[in-house]
Amino acid sequence: MSDSLSQTFLAITRNTTDLEWLQGALAPLGQVVSAGTGSLDELLALVDVTFASLVFVGLDRENVVAQSALIEGALEAKPMLAVVALGDGMDNQLVLNAMRAGARDFVAYGSRSSEVAGLVRRLSKRLPPLPTRLSWAA
Repeated sequence: MSDSLSQTFLAITRNTTDLEWLQGALAPLGQVVSAGTGSLDELLALVDVTFASLVFVGLDRENVVAQSALIEGALEAKPMLAVVALGDGMDNQLVLNAMRAGARDFVAYGSRSSEVAGLVRRLSKRLPPLPTRLSWAA
């Protein structure tokens, strides 16, 4: 019942620079794996294979509708999944869209590694260890 030393986190980011920033920030907690282009089927398959319980989804103004739909679809298929949106923290519309879609939190690109790692630690404590039991709580 102890915390696993190495978790797998999935990320859909704008580019490799964002992915590398996230990998660096979360290196002490586990590995961050790219979830590809943002296809819902691809994301759900990766969640099943990696047992990831936390997914980062990058948001930008040009694709926010599709990205919000991806968050909603992932949470509909996997209600126990935690989604954290990534984006420009100064863009209130992105933050609002992420929260409406069901994201648990929002991280601004370039945030300090300690802030990102702290957020992930807090979220991980609230997540079920593995999806082995059914939860009837609504």
